[in-house]
Amino acid sequence: MIGESAATIAILESASTDATALEIATEHWSSWLLLCLSGCVGGILYSQKSKLEGVRERRGVLIDFLFGIAGAHLVFLLMPAKFEISDRHDLVRYVALAILGGYGAGPLLDHALPETLRRLRKNRRQVEKLEGRFEESQEADRVKERASAEALDLVEKHLDRGLLSSPVDQDKLDNTVSEAASHTKVTVFQRARAERLRAEEALRQADNQEGKEDIIEENREALKRTIGIFDALIKDDREERYHRSRGQLGFALKSLGGSNLRQGIRAFDAAIRLRDRNELDGSRSRHGFLLYELSRAICRIQSDDSYQAQQASGQGVRRMILRDLADSSRAERIRDLIAGSDARSGLRDIHAWMKLNDVEPEDLLGLD
Repeated sequence: MIGESAATIAILESASTDATALEIATEHWSSWLLLCLSGCVGGILYSQKSKLEGVRERRGVLIDFLFGIAGAHLVFLLMPAKFEISDRHDLVRYVALAILGGYGAGPLLDHALPETLRRLRKNRRQVEKLEGRFEESQEADRVKERASAEALDLVEKHLDRGLLSSPVDQDKLDNTVSEAASHTKVTVFQRARAERLRAEEALRQADNQEGKEDIIEENREALKRTIGIFDALIKDDREERYHRSRGQLGFALKSLGGSNLRQGIRAFDAAIRLRDRNELDGSRSRHGFLLYELSRAICRIQSDDSYQAQQASGQGVRRMILRDLADSSRAERIRDLIAGSDARSGLRDIHAWMKLNDVEPEDLLGLD
């Protein structure tokens, strides 16, 4: 009997608990439905007001309902304290707040949405603008790549020493090099410089080989072609930032000799001017390239009529040659070459000129 009574009590308590939970759930669902319906009323009220005032076009009943429901929920989410319904007064407040929230979602949306759309449109325009610039940049890169490839191909054709080869038209060479990318211009410079050095070495070795005349003719032509490339690089350097192209032009003209020596002097003048102007500390000896002065002295000696007649140079020419020799002697290696007995033609001319003009290597060190 006692066991059956305990079981009966447990069943009744369980049923009572389930009934309470059901009542709570039912109460919560009814409150939420009331909240949604009140929000819908608020959304419709604002929609009708806006329509009558002609402020905006109608969005549609479903949209008004959804915004009203969202506004009603937002009101209670923002309330600092928990809201409980204990009597009719609380119920009225609950419904009124829900309607107010649903009504307030409309103006909030009307103000926030246009601004959001404006920002989205602005961001879209910026993205489209950036995409346009990116495409333009890619196209410019492709154009540069094609121009660079054409420049390298044209330079190789220009420097080709084959029997059927002929130099490229200078205007075409100038335009093609100018349109190439910066790194390609560096490659073009290095290629022309390497060809100049090769041709000069071949000319120095020509005396010891058969077919001397053919070797000299071939390599003098090679030097002339390097001049066209250095000219193209110099024309492209409109801001006069690089002295090396002008220096290489001077070296090639010096090696050709004869009527080219005067042009070589002008090329070295420009190279030295840019070299000194672009150096940060103004120290020529620190940054090198003092072969410019040495080579300019050789050009002046070889183009001096007095020297060709085995006579001492005039005062003006003598002063300029001494100045160049003194400046280049700041480099120890060049100083040793001037004081030594190197058999290369340029140095032979320096030694012969110093002898004709009673100049000793020690005299160069005392010049300021």
